[in-house]
Amino acid sequence: MTYFISSPLLLSFDVSRVRPDLSHQLEIPIRRRISQIYKLRGIIYFSNEHFTCRVIQADGTVWFHDGITTGPLLVHDGCLTDTIDLSTCRSKYAVSAIYVCA
Repeated sequence: MTYFISSPLLLSFDVSRVRPDLSHQLEIPIRRRISQIYKLRGIIYFSNEHFTCRVIQADGTVWFHDGITTGPLLVHDGCLTDTIDLSTCRSKYAVSAIYVCA
């Protein structure tokens, strides 16, 4: 089993080679006996030479950003309690999942 000696504040996973079923929360072992909870806070998507992203707030609100279509604004995109497919977004596939220490 692999474990961390100390808990990093942020974890980013390359999910570009798989179609992940992204978990809203991860539990990572620290020093064999302690575990740290991480919450999903961002997903980066890619297709056709263009990146977009979703940002997830602590209350589960999901926001979408695409600099071409939304400019500097984020657009409300639902809640984690809704049935949102997090692995795809507007015909783009997830390439990175970002978790932060809860």
